[in-house]
Amino acid sequence: MMNTKVHLTFLQMTLIFLGLAMSACSGTSPEDYFDRAVLNTNTFARFGGQELRLHLAPGYKFNHDTKKTEQVTRADYAKTFQNTIEIVKGQQKKVLELPVTKETQEMITTSKELYEFVLEKYQNEYIKIFTMKDQGKSNSEIEAAIDEFDKTHGENFSKLHSKLIELGLAYAKKHDIKVKTR
Repeated sequence: MMNTKVHLTFLQMTLIFLGLAMSACSGTSPEDYFDRAVLNTNTFARFGGQELRLHLAPGYKFNHDTKKTEQVTRADYAKTFQNTIEIVKGQQKKVLELPVTKETQEMITTSKELYEFVLEKYQNEYIKIFTMKDQGKSNSEIEAAIDEFDKTHGENFSKLHSKLIELGLAYAKKHDIKVKTR
């Protein structure tokens, strides 16, 4: 009888160990949470006028597919920016796939809100400004549109982005994730 009891206890312990091992292997690491929810937002850290002016700079564009700089011709700006939109959509998908825990809920929710905000502006207002350039609108018209964009959306972006960075840095510190800040 004692032998059966020992055997059951050993079997129970083995099952518990296997369960813990499997959940640890299939779980998302703190580094994954931080990278997907926070670090990847560096892609659009220059959101607004700074980013728009960078993309509208005359002469050249970086082609993400070929990894080469190419000369920009008229009617390329809006089309070229579609590459950036697709990259950000891919990053957003990775955030949406993260399992939400009590500890990560606010960070993931804020990240999702930021991605939704940025993508909506990219797909609508950024493209309108790039289309202005493609259509040969004057630099003063384009600058006015960029200034209006910053005035209308800059504060909302800054609040969301700052909140996410604050949450992310606290999460990184708690999990001993090394983060370089400027």
